[in-house]
Amino acid sequence: MITPQIILAIRDRRKELKRSQAWVAEVAGIARETYSRFEQGKHDISLRRLLRICSALGLDLLARPGSGRPTLEDLDQIFGDDDD
Repeated sequence: MITPQIILAIRDRRKELKRSQAWVAEVAGIARETYSRFEQGKHDISLRRLLRICSALGLDLLARPGSGRPTLEDLDQIFGDDDD
C-alpha cells in the first residue's frame, strides 16, 4: 500500500509543475484512470508504476532508516484499510 503522504507529495508536485493527471499517466505509461484513482487513494499500484510516476515528475523515491519502530496505532493509521 502506498501511504497517503507519498500520494500527497506526488499530487503536490504534479500541481507545482502545472501538469494534468493525463500528462503524468501518459509519460509514466499507465492508464489515466489508474493514475486518477491512485491519486485519490482508491487504487494501489506496483513499485514499478510508482517509480515511473516519480520519474515523470522529477521525483526521487528514497528509503531511509526511520526514527524507530512504529507503534500499533501508527501502523493502523497507515494500513488501516488493509484487510490482508
